[in-house]
Amino acid sequence: MNRTAELFNNLGEYYAAGFFEDENAPYNARVATAIVRHFEHAPTPEFKGYCGLQGYQALWRLNRYKIVNYDYNCGFSVNRAELNKAVQDMTPFDRTLMERAVNEISFTVMRLVPQRYAIGGNGWIHCVPNYERVLEEGLLGYKKRLDAKPDSDFHRPLKQVMDALIAFFNRCPGLLGRVPNHPAKTFQEALVSIVAIWYLDGCDSLGRLDNVLGKYYHGEPEAYDALREFWTLTDVNTAWHMYLADKPEHHDFTMLCIKAQNGIRRPNTGIRIDENTSDETWQTIFDAWEAHNPTPSLYNDAIYKEMLPQLTDVSPEDLEHYAMGGCTETMFEGRSQVGSIDAGLNLLEIYRNSDSYESFLKSLKYHVKTACEAVVINHQFAAKYNPAIIRTLFVDDCIDKGRDFRDCGARYNGSVINLAGATDTINAIATDRGIKAMFGNDNPEVNAIAHELYDFVFKEITSQRTYGWCLPSVILLTTYAAFGRYIPATAGRTTDGAPLADSSGAYQGTDLKGPTSLINSVLSIPPKCGLGTLIFNLRLNVDMLKTPEKRAIVKSLITTFFKRGGMQIQVTIVDQDTLRKAFEKPEDYPNLMVRIGGFSEYYTRLDRTLQAEILKRTEHCC
Repeated sequence: MNRTAELFNNLGEYYAAGFFEDENAPYNARVATAIVRHFEHAPTPEFKGYCGLQGYQALWRLNRYKIVNYDYNCGFSVNRAELNKAVQDMTPFDRTLMERAVNEISFTVMRLVPQRYAIGGNGWIHCVPNYERVLEEGLLGYKKRLDAKPDSDFHRPLKQVMDALIAFFNRCPGLLGRVPNHPAKTFQEALVSIVAIWYLDGCDSLGRLDNVLGKYYHGEPEAYDALREFWTLTDVNTAWHMYLADKPEHHDFTMLCIKAQNGIRRPNTGIRIDENTSDETWQTIFDAWEAHNPTPSLYNDAIYKEMLPQLTDVSPEDLEHYAMGGCTETMFEGRSQVGSIDAGLNLLEIYRNSDSYESFLKSLKYHVKTACEAVVINHQFAAKYNPAIIRTLFVDDCIDKGRDFRDCGARYNGSVINLAGATDTINAIATDRGIKAMFGNDNPEVNAIAHELYDFVFKEITSQRTYGWCLPSVILLTTYAAFGRYIPATAGRTTDGAPLADSSGAYQGTDLKGPTSLINSVLSIPPKCGLGTLIFNLRLNVDMLKTPEKRAIVKSLITTFFKRGGMQIQVTIVDQDTLRKAFEKPEDYPNLMVRIGGFSEYYTRLDRTLQAEILKRTEHCC
């Protein structure tokens, strides 16, 4: 063991120590050794509750590291404040070794997308592991496939990690000693296995969980409480997307997934809607919304299945496996590496720096190309210096291709390129042309501007290639305030630095002619080409779900939107008085949830600027 590894080892930082055991080894081997050493030293966790594992990052915090931890997006996270504490009493030589080591780790996780293109992400990678395959094969089935591969520089580190994982779970108590090493046979075994792999991946996204776990559900009376336990874990870990497919054979389980989430912020749940969506499903969704839980968001299944074969290379066999990761980025569960979000553009920034509409379009074309070129450079760097061993194991077809997840080993590879400030730019263009109307009010001239702008930028993005296909999105998370801070006042934004619009809909509080007019404006985009996905926020008055007649109106509004080409809609139903009281006395409303740019959040956890923006949203009646 070299001195750097020894220093980390003495501090109990086994993950970092493993990375520096052999500094001459390839990066994939070094990362693999880091993972192996972590699980060799990890204390055996207790089997708790129904799910087995509990708490924050249950597998990666077992050794209680202070300086270097695992991160699902880039492999490592570094706490320099803890490093400074740890090296205080070291010799100057050892201090130098430690600082150089942490600098090297920081280098491997660098992101090379320039600041102006880091709009919602800069090489960020959400992922859905192939949970279904783990349940069917178990880790021992993965080991069998790996053992059949040559003992190459690529496969050898994977084999070492798989052996370490199997050994770790073998010494775990309860069902963790059986799964995920072996195939799941019962509902609890399947859930325990999924939870274990979810923790192993760093608590990211769950994919089409009702299909995967629903196969093992046979009316178990404990399932509701078990799911609430799991949803609480996703909330504690700020986990990401779960995409419900609501297939007839798993319908009861889908309904249970929705009902069990009431009052719990995460997972970030969405559900496919099609012409066969049952009335029971609609009523279950409405019940959740009426209870002030703004999940699930709704997705137009027909549009995704129409457009994905056109804009990606997905096969007919895998089309059913499309899902969402992260906030709501489109990917294929267990089969894809999708930059989510890889890069983006602040359209209003580009427009404000253009001296004419024609020069704006020319500049927009340039910036799309340059942002995508930056993504390529960033991806090449990550593929070389930032291997993703866990995802290489659990995403098809990395093992068979002999390529790391970050090196396009997955079956499908592509980028989501995000757009901010689109609504604001439409409004600014309309104002510059003397049009006294705002987007979201079904003004024909403004809608025409929206169509022309979106059509242009969507075509520019989808014509690009990074390390795969490119899909446009409008996913503004909580960043729409930050992306407006450096933009002067424009139409709707009455002060310099005001927030941007929070979705592909109207600017907050400027949609004044009802929900149908707002929807007509959004349909002018056209939304189905923004496959990455286009977030559409709609706020409805609480009375809209109080009676069957009003629920029928809301259902008709949404189904009509989808039939006419709408892609996604997320609804917040909280009355203005409640929001205002929560704004004034947040301590009295700790569990009040709202839908933000692609996910749900506790209202009082948002900063004051975002809270005020949500207060501005128009509260629609139908």
